[in-house]
Amino acid sequence: MIDALSDYDFYDKGLVEYPIPANNHMEPFLENNVPNLWTYYCCVQYRDVANRFFVFPSVRNRVLGLQLYKFQIAGFLHWGYNFWYSQYSKKAIDPFRVTDAGQGFPSGDAFLVYPGEQGPVESLRLEVFYEAIQDLRALELLESQIGRDAVLLLLEECLEKPITFSDYPNDADWLLGKREQINRKIAESSSGVPYICLGFTIPFIDLSTEKEKQVLTDREPGQYLGQPDSVLLNDGTIYTVYPKGQGIGQLILKKSSDGGLTWSERLSTTASWATSQETPTVYKIEKPDGKIRLELICGLVTDGNVGFQTAYSEDNGATWSELKPYFQDQGKAGIVALASLTRLKNPDDSWAYRWMGIFHDFSYNNWKTYLTFDANGNEQWSTPVRLLAEHDVIEKYAGLCEIEVIRSPDGKQLALLAWAQFKKTNAMITFSNDEGNTWTETKEMQGALMGERHKAEYDPVSGRLLITFREIIRRSATNLDDWVAGDWVAWVGTYDDLVHFREGQYRVRLMEDYTPSVRSGDTGYAGNVVLADGTYVLTSYGYFDPQDTRAPYIMTVRVKLSELDQRMNN
Repeated sequence: MIDALSDYDFYDKGLVEYPIPANNHMEPFLENNVPNLWTYYCCVQYRDVANRFFVFPSVRNRVLGLQLYKFQIAGFLHWGYNFWYSQYSKKAIDPFRVTDAGQGFPSGDAFLVYPGEQGPVESLRLEVFYEAIQDLRALELLESQIGRDAVLLLLEECLEKPITFSDYPNDADWLLGKREQINRKIAESSSGVPYICLGFTIPFIDLSTEKEKQVLTDREPGQYLGQPDSVLLNDGTIYTVYPKGQGIGQLILKKSSDGGLTWSERLSTTASWATSQETPTVYKIEKPDGKIRLELICGLVTDGNVGFQTAYSEDNGATWSELKPYFQDQGKAGIVALASLTRLKNPDDSWAYRWMGIFHDFSYNNWKTYLTFDANGNEQWSTPVRLLAEHDVIEKYAGLCEIEVIRSPDGKQLALLAWAQFKKTNAMITFSNDEGNTWTETKEMQGALMGERHKAEYDPVSGRLLITFREIIRRSATNLDDWVAGDWVAWVGTYDDLVHFREGQYRVRLMEDYTPSVRSGDTGYAGNVVLADGTYVLTSYGYFDPQDTRAPYIMTVRVKLSELDQRMNN
């Protein structure tokens, strides 16, 4: 016997062999794993659940397909198709004029088609219901390609709560975007072209509450301290530098001699460091004469004073030069200069005494300039030229900027990671096989790497990468304004994962951010250095104190990948 009902007891006592519960009474049947379960709705299923009443938005009609798939519902009992009568069939009605069975049922309940000269005329509600069934079939097709577990992860990625019959995203943009995502995944699985996730499905590790891994680096009540960068010396000393202000202001320098466990007081710097206009970066380089130089760089962005300026130390950070400007007459604002400074190779694969530095301007042109040294050991910078001129369209569409460059483990390739300022795409990647002279087609990375200000270092123990960045959460593929900045996070994976557009191994929340703004997430610019034993010393800024959100401050997190691996194994 098959029958529509709402009370589980009828099935439990064996009175109905094949129950068809209403979609607002599904829970006990699902909890008890009733096989070959069907469902239905009619005139009284109006609160929360899917239905097709005139007054409901189409998303409440179409979401049924996703629900039928998730809960593996075997069938749907349909009422009604063409009931063009008043309640109890007392008289015929004109459904073009009377849509509620003479006030017997909610409008849209009694029929899905209208009478026509050539046969039934389909309603918009039937068209939407058809799309719901097509969604179901698309999910089943995708399941045949990648497996049910992967489809369920895809279906609910980025949702705060799982889909149920009464709780689901009541958002047409989300649903349409989800179907597009499903279509793309089907196409990828059929063609072998990687599918790019909006969010991520790899495991997530939260370190934000583990105080033993955290070290307070600097804090000044009410004073904005932001955007640090760090450099590791050969003797294990770490310097970190950051502005006293939001990307602009006096540069502060601190030192750690014990691998980031403790930090010095603020060190003395030269007078010109108070004139910094941009986020500082700092690098260690070996000059042709064998001297180790620490090179500090910060941009110039004000009218009539653009380009970038540098200072250096050749005594392991004990003393520093004054800031010296470059290219002030070129008209190129030096935003986050230099976001990366990469040592290049000669054609014979030997190391050159030549470094490629990258910055961008307000129009999202990315520029490269080459650092070399003259016979007297003085630094020289080549006139900046466009880095991605051949990819100008996507560079401007996405707003590519603040680029990190990673050399492949075999040393033969460069990977360029760029944040996408306009949030129309995920963060993007391109590759160079000729030391940065030309670049492959720029493509989106997986959502696991969606963020800003990527900083990467190889683990000397396992050879994997840890990339730290500010998390960006894109919640819709179609509503481009539906995003927020999240926390200070890291990605762990391999260079090969980047090459093949895989999601990687896992994501890590390093610190939770409590920025008091609509977009949140003023955090994540970080120094990323790794000690010989595999200890990462990661230093960033953020609003890490939920009890005091007046200003961000500087924190260090120390972690080994072996510790994270153990967490995963357990």
